[in-house]
Formats: sequence, C-alpha cells, structure tokens
Amino acid sequence: MVLCLPAPFVLSYIVGVSSGQVADWLRYKNILTTGEVRKVFGTVGFLIPACLLVSTSYVGCDYTSLAVVLFTLALGIESANAACYTVNHLDIAPRFAGILMGITNTVGTIPGIVGPYIVGLLTNDQPTRAQWQKVFYISAGVFVVGWIVYLLIGTAENNLGTHLMRTFWCLLTLPGNQESL
Repeated sequence: MVLCLPAPFVLSYIVGVSSGQVADWLRYKNILTTGEVRKVFGTVGFLIPACLLVSTSYVGCDYTSLAVVLFTLALGIESANAACYTVNHLDIAPRFAGILMGITNTVGTIPGIVGPYIVGLLTNDQPTRAQWQKVFYISAGVFVVGWIVYLLIGTAENNLGTHLMRTFWCLLTLPGNQESL
C-alpha cells in the first residue's frame, strides 16, 4: 500500500502534461477554439473526478484497493484542468496573469483550509460510511459547481480580463503612474 502513495501525483503529472499537449494540438489544428478547448478540458477535469468521488463513497470497507484506485483516478484526472482554468489567466489577461493567478490561488486555498474542519465535523463522532459519503458528495458538489460556473462565465477572450485588471490596477496606483499602462 505504501507504493500507492505517489500514484495520485504521478497520474496528475501525466494527465496535466498530456492535457496541455492535446489542448495545444487541438488549437494548432484549428479543431477547437481556445474557449472550446478550455471548456472541454474543464468538463473532463471537473465531471469525471466528481463521478469518481461519488463512486468511491459506495465502495465498502472490504474493497479498500478499489477505493484507492477510484480516489487516485479522481485526483489524477482533475489535472486535466491544467488545460482549462489553470492557464486561462494567460488567455484573458496576459499582462496581469501573475496577479490573477495569485488572487485565484488564494481563493482556491479556502477549501483546503475549511475542508478538514468540515470532514472533522462530519466524521469525528460517527466515522460511518454514511458520514464519509457526505464528505465525498460535498467534494463532488464542489467540482460540479465549479464546472457549471466555468461553463457559464468562463472565457478565453483577452479583452475582459485586461479591462478588469487595468481598472483594478489604476485604482491601486498613484495618479501619476497610470500612463505606463
């Protein structure tokens, strides 16, 4: 079982790099637009892990190897988002991609902080399969909500992000420094 520990990270690496390569190929061959590529890989990276997490919640204690495989696949396939929202900052505001990445990573860290607390609340008194199913359903729900939000408002157009970041940047800078934008 110890040999399984790096498996999610190895799979994440393989899926993340492969997703980027396939996404670039789809764009280079004009098979899909940049926005379509982002949404296709978002669908893969959000929905498949959500389904795998729900499936994991139904695996009994007698099948721990299957649970580990399903959970590993969920974590690994989530890396398909490397060709979705992870690089989307470069699409919408190339000049401010670093700032956007910092802001979104900060917000994206909140589930990592709140998640263990919620898991503790749900499982400390009753670490039953039903309680753990709630944990997996909540996680799957976060994936599905993220997917829906990205499908509805996600874009690969440069104008929107640049305009928003330029406005934000102008509010933060001194009046005399705005001509550099």
